[in-house]
Amino acid sequence: MFDFSHLLFDKLVIHRVGNKANEEGVFASEAEHDLMDDQLQVVLFDFFFSSFKGEDQFKFHHTADLRMNDMYTYCQNIFNQPDTFLEMSKHILNHLYNKSTHPKVKGGELYVCLFRDVLIDDELVDAVGI
Repeated sequence: MFDFSHLLFDKLVIHRVGNKANEEGVFASEAEHDLMDDQLQVVLFDFFFSSFKGEDQFKFHHTADLRMNDMYTYCQNIFNQPDTFLEMSKHILNHLYNKSTHPKVKGGELYVCLFRDVLIDDELVDAVGI
């Protein structure tokens, strides 16, 4: 069960990602976004959590070793060393760009957010929203 009622927005960065097949490139932000605006937090909450309709949960996977899954490693680094958030968000940006090879995939903004105090199965945890 998910409960977002105690959730805290801790960090946010907004990048721009294009389509590699179309050679659109990326734009990496050089700083985290200010989260002091209450209206922005309402918009972000809706953006990140409106799609949670059921109890589906997904886990990172790798056939040989989970630590070889790039996204898993980036998220683990964010949890273990929050001061690497901006750097890891750039790795996420570039990873997404390199995987976006279908010419019909449209570019756009990439939001990466660190949340605190997400209640999942009666346990308060941190979460990364992408």
